[in-house]
Amino acid sequence: MLGQLLDVGPGKAPRTDPKPGKNAVPGPPNMAREVPDPVEPGRGFDDPAEWRGAFAGDDPGARSDLVSPGIVTRVRGCSPPPRETRPPRDPNRVRRLVERRRGPLPLRIEILPSGVQIRGMISNHHDEPGYMFKRKLILPEPGKETFFLWGPRQTGKSTLSRQRYPGGRWLDLLRTDEFRRYLANPELLRQEIEAEGPGEGGQVVIDEIQKVPALLDEVHWLIENRGLHFALCGSSARKVRRGAANLLGGRAVRYELHGLSAGELGDGFDLSRMLNHGYLPRMYEASRPARLLDAYVADYLKEEVAAEGLVRNLPAFSGFLDAAALCDGEMINFSNVAADCGVSSHTAKAYFGILEDTLLGRWLPAWRKRRKRRLIRAPKFYFADVGIVNRLARRGAVTPGSELYGKAFENWVFHELSAFRAYHGLDDDLSWWRLAGGTEVDFVLGDVRLAVEAKASARIAPHHLRGLRSLSDEHPAAGRRVVVCLEPRARRTDDGIDVLPAATFVRRLWGGDLA
Repeated sequence: MLGQLLDVGPGKAPRTDPKPGKNAVPGPPNMAREVPDPVEPGRGFDDPAEWRGAFAGDDPGARSDLVSPGIVTRVRGCSPPPRETRPPRDPNRVRRLVERRRGPLPLRIEILPSGVQIRGMISNHHDEPGYMFKRKLILPEPGKETFFLWGPRQTGKSTLSRQRYPGGRWLDLLRTDEFRRYLANPELLRQEIEAEGPGEGGQVVIDEIQKVPALLDEVHWLIENRGLHFALCGSSARKVRRGAANLLGGRAVRYELHGLSAGELGDGFDLSRMLNHGYLPRMYEASRPARLLDAYVADYLKEEVAAEGLVRNLPAFSGFLDAAALCDGEMINFSNVAADCGVSSHTAKAYFGILEDTLLGRWLPAWRKRRKRRLIRAPKFYFADVGIVNRLARRGAVTPGSELYGKAFENWVFHELSAFRAYHGLDDDLSWWRLAGGTEVDFVLGDVRLAVEAKASARIAPHHLRGLRSLSDEHPAAGRRVVVCLEPRARRTDDGIDVLPAATFVRRLWGGDLA
């Protein structure tokens, strides 16, 4: 299909004419314009062999090594262009040619030295895990379990639920009419299910459950008396937990969906893109995420904070967000933050509680099992998405070698460890370790089962290993010790510390080799 759109269907010979016709796809000479017909825009692949075969076909000259998961397709190059050849720089010209054929398509077309590359761009599929990404969180089978699914806005909770329970009964409280009906008469849920049934598999999905906590009483009754199972999705547990809502008496387990992890991106993982764009699927895929991030923060203030009545002074809370972003990954001095945003330290502490309850950030507790030396017991605070931090703190582009890159890198390592722990159901706590003298280790999993230091450096020196070595002196039975860094190759020091490049770290982590 895509081959027809580009007028370069299977079997057509490469054009080498430097002056192509009106409908030709612009590109350097000696580049094949042949695209396998069965490949459709937006198709995703889990197996690298599958997407290489689908995109490269049987042509031994095709450069399929340039394709990665997430790419819809690319124009296959039979040979690299001559050094003096410069490809055209106007992707819009390619788009116009494509749209002239079949109308607008959900594509982003890029002109690279190796040819034309076509990627899925922002569309209705931006947050659909089955479309672009295979999420690591596995939800229960239909009709087997009642659970809460929490996660920050736009992480893909709704899409994951629709994909898992396509035949279930669905209540979307983001719809104004649905919200008003059930807010005024929560008993309608029970009455409608009694009349029409719960849907295929006996699984009922309620999206944005925090908007109408009173529905949980009806959910409780239906669980007890009708044996139904519910998937209760939401982006804020604050109103449910603090509003004396029915939490189902322990009848519902808790799942949490994080932003995209490197384990879910696979070979399409791009560290620089992730540190600059963040982990939310829509932002990660966007070519220019700045405006989307601004809109995200504005929607958060309007829909999560103001609409739920979480604060009385919205401008002060907005200023607090900017101040809190500057403290990402650090111990929090509430007095300093309060002074920056013009509120009391008590109010600043309450504001951090709102960030935690609305899943926009989380505390990393300090390791407390002291053996020999005195430990620092204060927690650190991390935002759930580094793209939001970048935007609130006005960091601009973060590049290797800068202090801001190192802070973003540490946030990302925390994100990967948190997502891994949540998706694998580990009971081990995640914490950090620091001596009173200042020596520290960024992350400790469980009873020192795994210790991880995040260093955004291309060369790890002995002083980078001081924290891990002090930890093993304090806890001789400590397990794996790892430094995540930017070195090109993995290595192991004489005393057993693994120095791992970022890509190697995520491959081993999600492969189960580290924890």
